[in-house]
Amino acid sequence: MDVAKQPYAVKWLILGALIGLAAGTSALTFYLMLRLTTYVFLNLLVGYEQPEPVGLGGSLMYVHALRGLG
Repeated sequence: MDVAKQPYAVKWLILGALIGLAAGTSALTFYLMLRLTTYVFLNLLVGYEQPEPVGLGGSLMYVHALRGLG
């Protein structure tokens, strides 16, 4: 299938799908790397566990404490 010989609309449909796939994959990779680095630096190195939002099962009675210090 030679894309150069396809009609104008088909070319842009293929190009748009490829750009969308690349953008979605990049966004997902960025989000997962952000979660990973947050876990490594805050949880493992510092020992700080972030409170969860109330809507995701968190509590309003969160007491900040670092592991090993309190």
